[in-house]
Amino acid sequence: MKKIITVFTLMTAISLGAIAQEPGAMKHKGMHKGQGRGMHAKKEALQALNLSESQQKQIRDIRKQTRKEAMLLKENRGMTLEQYDQRRAALKRQEKSRVESVLTREQKNRLATMKTEREQKMKERQGRHFEQMKANLSLTDDQAQKMTALREKNRQSIKQIRENDQLGPDSKQLAIRKIKDEAASERKKILTEEQIRKMDELKQQHEGKRMHKRRMDVRK
Repeated sequence: MKKIITVFTLMTAISLGAIAQEPGAMKHKGMHKGQGRGMHAKKEALQALNLSESQQKQIRDIRKQTRKEAMLLKENRGMTLEQYDQRRAALKRQEKSRVESVLTREQKNRLATMKTEREQKMKERQGRHFEQMKANLSLTDDQAQKMTALREKNRQSIKQIRENDQLGPDSKQLAIRKIKDEAASERKKILTEEQIRKMDELKQQHEGKRMHKRRMDVRK
């Protein structure tokens, strides 16, 4: 159990997606879509690294120090929301650098390989989902081509934002939301009103199944 907790701590340290928030800063209720899957993937990846006792201790110490700095940041009332978000980004970069310095070259390479494999699997899963959507919406070849181009453009843009260490969590969320809103507008230019209505219905059905599965997993 201790090792599992430590691995989870390392995962959190590398992603650092949950630094204490400033009251009045942007509020996030629960996990955003995809965050649960991302955290699970990182946890699985880090469990494969076989951390030594020394590495585990170093990472615990790094995490402890980061928590102290995060609390001091939270208590600083003299910053704007933008400054606060930038400080959070800097704190994330700092902790990530410290944790990475603890890992061996082999462990870093292993993480990089698993990240590439995970991205490939996600791309394949999205491709299958798109083929199902194409059939369900009866897309024409021209619509399918335009939707594929739009999907790939959005995927690359969101990836760049998520990998940008200069942006804080709130800035990333706003940038990604802007991309998704723009994509929704672009889809309206490609699809008919009936196709959009049906796509929304299918999305709601998918969300219902996903939430049901999550509740069942919690009960296990």
